[in-house]
Amino acid sequence: MALLRDPLLATVARIDVETSSGLRDRALLLVGFALGLRRSELVALTIEDLSPAADGMLVLVSKSKTDQVGVGHRLLLVYAEAPRPCAVRALRAWLDHSALTTGPLFRRVTRTGASSSPLSAQSVALILKRRVKAAGLDPAAFAGHSLRSGFATQAARDGHRAEQIADITRHRDRRVLDGYIQAGRGARDIARVL
Repeated sequence: MALLRDPLLATVARIDVETSSGLRDRALLLVGFALGLRRSELVALTIEDLSPAADGMLVLVSKSKTDQVGVGHRLLLVYAEAPRPCAVRALRAWLDHSALTTGPLFRRVTRTGASSSPLSAQSVALILKRRVKAAGLDPAAFAGHSLRSGFATQAARDGHRAEQIADITRHRDRRVLDGYIQAGRGARDIARVL
C-alpha cells in the first residue's frame, strides 16, 4: 500500500528524535518518500552522494534498477514548505548528530552510535513497519515499496503530470509508473510532495 503524505507525516511526528535511531529513521523515511526512491537506492546512498544546492540538496543515485552501469542520476531534494517536516533538514540533523563524514548514509545504529555497516534493503521495510505501527497504522498494509509508491501516488493526487513524476522516479515505462500511482489526478507543475 502507498504511504501517502498525511500518514507519513503522522508517522514521522511520532518518532523520538532525541535518539540516534529516531534521527536516522526520520531522515530515511522523509528522503525515501520525497525522492521516490527504491529501498535498494536508499540504502546505497553515501555521504559522498550529497552536495549542497540553493533549494536544498543534490542527491546522486549512482546506480539503480534502471541504471545498471552506474551512469547516475542527480535528484534535487528540496526544502519542505513550513510547517511540514523537511527531508533536507532531517538529513542534516542525522548527519550532524552522527558526525558521519564519509561512507554509507543510512547505517545500523548501536548503543554507541552509528556503525560502519549500511542498512539492508530489508531493514527499510522493517523500519517502516515499526514506525507506522507506532503511529497507529496497520504495519501489514505497508512494505518496502510503500515510500516510492506513496511519492508517485501523492504527486499524482497533487496534480503533477506523469512526466514530472517519472523524472523523479526514473520510470522508463509509463505502465510501470501507472502501477505505482494508486488513483488520483490533478493539475500542478512540480512534483513536490512535502
